Amino acid sequence: MKRRVRRMRKLRPWYFELLFFIFMVIPMGLILALSSQYLQVHKARYEQEQRINMLHQLSSVRAHIENALNQNLLPLRGLMAHISLHGRISRENFETVAEALLAYHTDVRNIALVEGTVIRLVYPYASSEMVVGVDLLTVPEQSNTVAQVRETLEPVLAGPFELIQGGRALIGRLPISSGTNDPFQQATNYWGQVSVVIDFEQFLDSSGLSQSNNLRLALRGVDGSGAKGPIFFGDPALFATSSVLLAVSLPSGTWLLAGMPQKGWPDEFPLIWPIRIVKWLLLVAWLLLSLSIRHYFKRHEESNKRLQTMNEELEIRVRERSDDLAEKQAQLAHAGRLASLGEMATAIAHEVGQPLQIIKTSTGIIREDLRNNQLDPAQVHMLVEKIVSSVDRAATIIQHVRNFARQDNKPVTDRVSLQRPAKEAVSLFNAQFREHEIILETTIEENLPPILVQPHKIQQIIVNLLSNARYAVEAKATTDHTFQKAIQLKLYADSTRNTLVLEVTDNGIGITDEVKQRCMDPFFTTKPMNEGTGLGLSILHGIVKEYQGTVEIESTPEKGTTFRITLPVNP
Repeated sequence: MKRRVRRMRKLRPWYFELLFFIFMVIPMGLILALSSQYLQVHKARYEQEQRINMLHQLSSVRAHIENALNQNLLPLRGLMAHISLHGRISRENFETVAEALLAYHTDVRNIALVEGTVIRLVYPYASSEMVVGVDLLTVPEQSNTVAQVRETLEPVLAGPFELIQGGRALIGRLPISSGTNDPFQQATNYWGQVSVVIDFEQFLDSSGLSQSNNLRLALRGVDGSGAKGPIFFGDPALFATSSVLLAVSLPSGTWLLAGMPQKGWPDEFPLIWPIRIVKWLLLVAWLLLSLSIRHYFKRHEESNKRLQTMNEELEIRVRERSDDLAEKQAQLAHAGRLASLGEMATAIAHEVGQPLQIIKTSTGIIREDLRNNQLDPAQVHMLVEKIVSSVDRAATIIQHVRNFARQDNKPVTDRVSLQRPAKEAVSLFNAQFREHEIILETTIEENLPPILVQPHKIQQIIVNLLSNARYAVEAKATTDHTFQKAIQLKLYADSTRNTLVLEVTDNGIGITDEVKQRCMDPFFTTKPMNEGTGLGLSILHGIVKEYQGTVEIESTPEKGTTFRITLPVNP
């Protein structure tokens, strides 16, 4: 007690104020930073979901456009085949065929037969007789596409533009080649072309473009010129904003379709205000706690001043109660162990984060399946099992902390086989590795001897090693686009040394000797900021030491790395 009083006397008021400032401000800053990052991540995910949904809607619009075009162009194959075989067609036969075609295709305004580049026949004749005999090469708006069909013998969709006979329309130009009965077979004998005038306004109705009330749409690419062509439908501003873009396939070339919600993209995602309320509640709670602690230190300082005046009297009483003080010192030692939990906070959070991520991922999959009405009972059962397992895993970690605080942390007494926890850990990466085109080769021996370990800690080791291996191969792939990313995991028994060996090998960027010396240190990382905490290998090393194992690292820069974990079967 005398030593403690002497130490407290040396402490100055500004020291307590500085400690209080650090204790209060740093956690509040962390709360603000983490909440802001959480909001940014979820906002980005929400925006991505909105754009994916818009892409699905635009895909449906594109399908309607392409279907409407095919319905207007494909039925003309019979007329083209007849002319390809016989060379000519009488006006009566032409009008009979054209009348039949127009009866079933309300978008087609008229059909013209072009011999060479001159219009010879047209239907209906009464409304379009003024175009008969016109050489299309003399019409500036149509000459380019007419020449293109003649030179390439490929179908072309021209327009939309104003017609000679009035009105706005699309013109489908289908080449006719003599000497073949297949109108779409490549040939070298150009005879002419069939010109199909599609009423643009009716085409908008039949394709659904004029009825998309919940979408803002625009099209560009006159004459199939795609993204470089003029805008001919919708709001031109859509091509200057963050609209979703989709190419529409034409007989020759493309249109570019742009779209976004009618009311624009949402400014905020639905859960932003609950998250903000939780953030401010945490800040207020921490502020109140900090003020309470400050009040405690103030009272403690006042008590020290009173102790100074009572020092002589207390010294006599202290001598009489020395035995009692010994017991109090033992209690203080226990309190010191409790305080060390604060130093373990980051490691605990890192371990608990793994099962929480599994829970989040599983519930997210179930929620998405519910939203899409694609619920698979077998998959739900599997995901629920993973959630229950992850909850048990998190509960085990929390129980360890409680046991540590109660000083009754017991060693592991049950032996387990590592086959199941290893396979479960590997399964977490299967989908991710497939998405990133990473080859994962897994070799796990059957009938491995059971050892005294906790399964979730072995999973933690495997997860950390596979995560580091994935980062290594991805980093190398950024500089070598032909690089084949590969990772190998082996788990086998070494009967000569009576141990189990876990090896994880990658063909990534490798690590230098200097990094090998420091990679097990807490908070040491070679990853960019915000991509690594530097705790993964430190925790791994702690787990291996707990089970009296060893960690070996073999690596060659730019060729790959092997981590070898050896655990004794009978420690």
